[in-house]
Amino acid sequence: MKTKMFKYGLFFLILFFGVALTSCDDKDKDEEKEEVVFDERIEKVLPEDIRVSVERYMPLFLGVNPPNVEGTYYIDPYVSVYCEDEAFEPGRVISSYYINFSNQNMSNNTIDMYKTSSDFTDKSDGKGVFISGSDDKFTAYFSTTGISSFSDYDVYYKTSVVISGKKTKNGIKDLYYAFVMLEKSDDPENNVMDEGYFRIFKDDDGLSEDSSINQLPRNARLVKEGNINTLYMSANAKKYKQ
Repeated sequence: MKTKMFKYGLFFLILFFGVALTSCDDKDKDEEKEEVVFDERIEKVLPEDIRVSVERYMPLFLGVNPPNVEGTYYIDPYVSVYCEDEAFEPGRVISSYYINFSNQNMSNNTIDMYKTSSDFTDKSDGKGVFISGSDDKFTAYFSTTGISSFSDYDVYYKTSVVISGKKTKNGIKDLYYAFVMLEKSDDPENNVMDEGYFRIFKDDDGLSEDSSINQLPRNARLVKEGNINTLYMSANAKKYKQ
C-alpha cells in the first residue's frame, strides 16, 4: 500500500514540476515577444505612440525568424488604407510601385530597400533598420531618403517606413506600406505631404508579384546608385547652415 502511495506521490510530483517548467517556458516566450516589440531599432523608426496608431490599420508581425524576402515586387493596384492628413480617402488608387529588397542579414535581422513609382517620378532608398517575423510573415522597418520630381522642381525628403506582408512563391501576399514624413526640402506648391503625418497603403488585389530590377530604366535607379543623401543636404543647405 505504501509502495502504491509512493508511486502516486512521485507521479503527482513529476506532474507538478512539468507544469511549473511549462509555465516558466511560456513566461520566457512572452518576455521574448516583449523584447521584440520594443527592440531599440524599431523605436528609432516608429515610436510607440505612432506604432499603436499604425497597428490599427495594418499588421505588425513579431518574431526573430523572418522569411528571406530579397527580390523585386510590383505593387498594383496601390491603394490608400488610411491618411492621417486626409489627403486620400480609403480605397483611392494611386500610382503603382516597385519595391526591391536586398542585403538581408539573417543573423542581425536587417535588410535594405529601394522603391520607385511606376512612372519613375518618386524614388526612395532605405537602409535596413530591422526586420521581424516568423514562418512566412514579416515586418520590415526602414529609415529612407527620397526624391519626388514635378514639372519644374524636385522635393527631397526623409521618411520612416514600415512594410508588412507574407512571402509566397509568387511574391508577397497582403503587402502593407506605411510611412511617416519626417523632413522635406522646399516645396513651393506643397505637392509632398506635410511633415509629422503618416499614411498607409496596400496592394489591393492581395499579391505583389515577383518582378525584376533589371526591367526598370536606369534613371529609375537614381536613388539606389547615387548618393541621394548628399542631394538632400544640398537642397537644404541654408537650413543646415543655421
